[in-house]
Amino acid sequence: MRRSSPHSHHYAQPAERSCIRVGLQITQQQKCRRVRAQAQAEESTSGNMLDEDSEPEVEVPSALAGNNKFAEALKAALKRSGGDAAVLTSGEPAKPRENEPPRPTALEEVLLNTLRDSRRNLVMLDQAKKELEGALEREKMQFERLQFAYQKATRDAAYARTVEMLLERERSKKASAQAAADAEENHAVPN
Repeated sequence: MRRSSPHSHHYAQPAERSCIRVGLQITQQQKCRRVRAQAQAEESTSGNMLDEDSEPEVEVPSALAGNNKFAEALKAALKRSGGDAAVLTSGEPAKPRENEPPRPTALEEVLLNTLRDSRRNLVMLDQAKKELEGALEREKMQFERLQFAYQKATRDAAYARTVEMLLERERSKKASAQAAADAEENHAVPN
């Protein structure tokens, strides 16, 4: 982490993390917008294509006459299903056209894109986890080496103090012996 200024006591948020989060949110929003736009484009193109075909006009029940959006969506769905209003009451799904593969629904596309994003996030987080575990192992090794060096330095300092103390005792014994010898000489020699 970097500080926002050299004299600041507050730390700035890491820019990398917030960009990743914002980037993912923007990406998901953009994908949702794209899916909606594609669905609307498909409806408008399929509606135009169906109008050009010689399919009969589909009737919407009078109970739905007040809700224009739903009535239009129902008309488009009935046109795609072949104009068979019995599909509504039979409970059976409409048969897909045989010349084209079935298209995924908007929900399936959104979930598939979200699943891909989640898989990518898992891979990135797994890589980050491996890097973090490696850094943790390296730091443990560094800690053990520093601890060993500290303990060795402590033992060496204690050894040096002990040697110095023994040398000081030896010097004081020699000085005492020399002083005693000098004192004997001074008493033994008559003036």
